[in-house]
Amino acid sequence: MEVGVPVVLPNRVTCKSLLGIVAALCLAGCALQPSSSFSARIPQTHPPASLADDVTRCRDVLGKHHAPEHGSLDSTAIRLVNWNVQKGSTPQWWADLEPMLQANHLALLQEAAFSERLADAGGERMFFSFAPGFATRRATTGVVTFSRIAPLAHCNLSVREPWLGTPKATGITEFGLSGSDTTLVVVNIHAVNFAFGLAAFQAQLTSVSDAVQGHRGPMIISGDFNTWRRGRTLALTRWAESLGLSAVEYRRDHRVRIFGQHLDQIYVRALTVVASSTEAETSSDHNPMYVTLQL
Repeated sequence: MEVGVPVVLPNRVTCKSLLGIVAALCLAGCALQPSSSFSARIPQTHPPASLADDVTRCRDVLGKHHAPEHGSLDSTAIRLVNWNVQKGSTPQWWADLEPMLQANHLALLQEAAFSERLADAGGERMFFSFAPGFATRRATTGVVTFSRIAPLAHCNLSVREPWLGTPKATGITEFGLSGSDTTLVVVNIHAVNFAFGLAAFQAQLTSVSDAVQGHRGPMIISGDFNTWRRGRTLALTRWAESLGLSAVEYRRDHRVRIFGQHLDQIYVRALTVVASSTEAETSSDHNPMYVTLQL
């Protein structure tokens, strides 16, 4: 398999075979710098999403498909949860994840370790889109977007930590919306962490804005932004505002803080926040964020 070419999964591709693809890449020594994205419904994807693994190709595939073939999200009530799962390092996280997948239309995970069990977690009700980041011979971690309907497109963008040289993943998915000709673009991001200054952090954000620049409709950008100092928070706020995005606010805010700054954010554009909340969990070093949106 050529590394760097997105994997388009045929019908009836199982979790086991998908896991085998990742394992084969790892054994070949290629997954140390993964750039292939996966989008599938287990056991079947029809029709397949358009896949892209760089900014230019992502810009080209967004907005190119019509929603009826893939279904549509209910634009009157879109329920989303975002959670950095800390690589699933505690046994309790599976018990916490299951109700999240049952109750929400979109579930965005960061630091998710790819496995057959994770790909199967949503069962028949959820599609599974994985954008790989860091990989070793034992595990591949990245960002996962579970969705109730098939994505129209799925992009994987990857940048490197300046100090460590390890990849950080961003997944971009596009969905149809009921009662509308427009589509919803959802960005799931795990931001660069260990870097002096803001150059690497801002470069990652710029790659996202370049990829979605042709999309004028509703948008959600969510994830672990590693905004552990004020300069990062201000840079993120200015960038989000340049895209017409507003941060979701929480009446009772349990999001994790470092040096007084929140690491996790959900930003929205052309959508109304109906409800939002956070919960304190012990199964990860981050707490999940919830939001209900409508067009």
